[in-house]
Parts: sequence; structure tokens; C-alpha cells
Amino acid sequence: ISKKSRHSNSACGPTGRTVRFGAMSESCQNKVLHAALSVIAANGVPGLTLDAVAKQAGVSKGGLLHHFPTKNALLSAMIERHVAEWRGDVMRAYDQQPEGPGRFSRALIELCLADKPPKGEKENWSDAMHSSCRVVLTAVVQDPSLVQPIRDLYRDFARLIEQDGLEPGHADVVVAVVDAMWLYWICDISAIDSNRLTRVRAALAKLIDVKVSSARTGRVTKKQASKLPVKRSGVKKETTRSSAKLKPAT
Repeated sequence: ISKKSRHSNSACGPTGRTVRFGAMSESCQNKVLHAALSVIAANGVPGLTLDAVAKQAGVSKGGLLHHFPTKNALLSAMIERHVAEWRGDVMRAYDQQPEGPGRFSRALIELCLADKPPKGEKENWSDAMHSSCRVVLTAVVQDPSLVQPIRDLYRDFARLIEQDGLEPGHADVVVAVVDAMWLYWICDISAIDSNRLTRVRAALAKLIDVKVSSARTGRVTKKQASKLPVKRSGVKKETTRSSAKLKPAT
């Protein structure tokens, strides 16, 4: 084995020194993946090269290749980490909600549509989050094979939607609205500000409140009924002459 190959699987240590890549710390792996995000944000997915990532992360290219042998492997790891963080955020929010109908829907509303993050949680609408989400979306669009972790996540979300205790379709509406708001923001389609978040959050909460209350009591109160759309039976009122007095024919 040549001297060069003996050192080809090294990477950065916690102090910047070179260590064996097999012993690579989690912080160093995060450093590499963060570097990949930075390179893509600056140059796009086509501009992502292992050389550029190694330089940005301050690691040896040999060490990078040992752990991420291809550009696709690096992209896949980056997306998997993003999905794992997103799953963790959602499940923590879910665990904080009281049990009962609408638990998953409430968790999404509180987590994703809050203009200020809950105590101890990261900022959802930050520049860093915007860049990270945009990079992941760009990577998936350019290589659809990378979408599987996201597909798996939404399959698990589908199970929580089915168990949410709301009428069919209502939890789906919450997920769809949350996704739409994030897509507007990530793609710079439409401005998302505090006032808009407040309006959307209140509208979804009102919808869920009506459905949760009726699910618990088995009936809808007059106040709740006033918030629901009026259902028309479609039966036209018939006019008859049954009450009219008919004179016998002469």
C-alpha cells in the first residue's frame, strides 16, 4: 500500500488535524454536509463537486471519498439528514400536543405556521432554513431518485393523518396548506409575513376546533354550526292544492 493510499481515508478532527475517516465525528460529518449545502447554494447542483466540498469543509478529498464516494452519495446523505431533522421536529411537536382528535394537525400548525418558534426550537422562517430547503428541493427536482426519503416521511405522515380523528380530508387540508405556504416561501412565489401566518393559522385552528368539538360530543353546538357552510338539501319545496277545496263537478 502506498503512502498516499494509507492517508486517503482521512478527514478533519475536532481541532482541524487529520484523523482516520472511520473515526469521523458527527460534528465533522455535519461540517461536510453543511459545506455541500453552501456549495450548492452558491453554484447550484451542477456546480457541486467533491473538490469544492472538501475545500469548503477543510477536509482531505481522500477522506471525503472514503465516506462519500460519489456526488450522488453526498446529495443522498444531505437529503436524508434534512428529512431526519424534519421528522424529529414534527414528532417532538406531536408529543407536546395532548392526545385526542386533531393531535397531528395541531402539531403541524404550531410548528410550521408559528411566526416565532417555541422555546428551545430553531427558527422555521430563517435565512438558513430557506437556503437548506431550497437546496434540497433543487436537488430532488434535478434527480428524482433522491426523493425516496421524503416519500417515506410522507407515508408515515399519512398514517398519522388517518389516526388524527378528524373527518376524512380535514387533516389532509392542514398538511396541504402547510406545504403550500412553505413552497411559496422556498421558491419566492409569494411573500410570507407574520400577518399572513396569523390569518392562516387562525383559519385552520377554527376548522379543527369545530371538528374536534363535534367528535368529542357527537354533536355540533349552535355557535359551531354558525361557522359551517350551509348545506342545501336539494329538495325543492312542492306546492300542492291539497288544502284547496274542490267543488264537485256539476
